[in-house]
Amino acid sequence: MSAWSAVEEIVDRERANGLMLGPWERWWLINRNAPESVRRNLELAARRPGLQMARQGFASMDVNDVNTAAFTARNNSASELNVLGDSANAVCPQAIINQFCAIPANDAKAGKVYQLEAGGIYSNTGTPTIIWTPRWGSSTTVATNISLGASGTFTTITSTTNLPWYAMLTVAIRTAPPGATLGTCYATGTVDLGIPVTSSQFTSTLYMGGGTAATSIDTSGQGAAGCGITLNTTWSAASASNTLQTMWWVLRSLN
Repeated sequence: MSAWSAVEEIVDRERANGLMLGPWERWWLINRNAPESVRRNLELAARRPGLQMARQGFASMDVNDVNTAAFTARNNSASELNVLGDSANAVCPQAIINQFCAIPANDAKAGKVYQLEAGGIYSNTGTPTIIWTPRWGSSTTVATNISLGASGTFTTITSTTNLPWYAMLTVAIRTAPPGATLGTCYATGTVDLGIPVTSSQFTSTLYMGGGTAATSIDTSGQGAAGCGITLNTTWSAASASNTLQTMWWVLRSLN
């Protein structure tokens, strides 16, 4: 087998595994089999990789960068609230959703995986319960977006102050045909809530998502809610002391 044949075999393996324009194929095109204009562009990309799109498609998308300042605390409400909102009501500003939660139309193709991670602090008075609900959609009225599976109802320990919480959610796109409600996905995640050190345990873990069937969602952006992933909480009692603040939030594509 010649050296070129060996390289071509590696290129075929790259393509078979879904890696289009991988490192071997780019090298092969530069040195062997591409028009002059293509070779110039590939050589420029090799010298300056920051100019290349991440997935070599028509759009480069890692979704969103992490916020650089803490979001305003959510409190004094027994309604379902987006953890990123900037006021104590169920409507989250569209600008916040667009920047941190939205997913471009038609990006959620079959086989795509998104991961949400976030962390912050929470406080309470008495022993209110809290429910965490991840949703698909970009509507500002968060409870109208499609539920990906709420957590169980957790009774918080009395009179906690600025205890940490951490959430992670993975959303796998199963199907993505055209249409406002014809896509499907499956989501699984957890929320870890810090517990006072005087308690018998240090964290409580709540599970989100799951279930036995995929959730019907809009992957095309044709529906009223659009495409996106939000995370919401619901306190059982409205109090200024029942408060939750998101310190950091990042939503990204894993493939």
